[in-house]
Amino acid sequence: MSTVPARLTVLTLGARDLPALRRFHRGPGRDETPGSDDNWCGFLLGGVLLAPHPLGDLAAEAVAEPADREWGGRSAYVADPEGNRWGSPGPAPRGSTPAGR
Repeated sequence: MSTVPARLTVLTLGARDLPALRRFHRGPGRDETPGSDDNWCGFLLGGVLLAPHPLGDLAAEAVAEPADREWGGRSAYVADPEGNRWGSPGPAPRGSTPAGR
């Protein structure tokens, strides 16, 4: 069985002061994505889009705290402001064993 390689394509970063963070990332000469402004901006870094976003807009309600899962990883769940539930799977901490094994 082949596996699908893990890929990260977008990294959303919560910003307390988006205009200041935008200035910081433009400083090293990085190019912003078209349409960037002080409400939304993006920077392409080695094939990953860094997308700083106002921190207050990223608020979510915890639905399930991070926990070890039977498949060997860890995950947590949050609900966005519209009630949509999002899972956040990840690898288990090093040295841990899958739950129930």
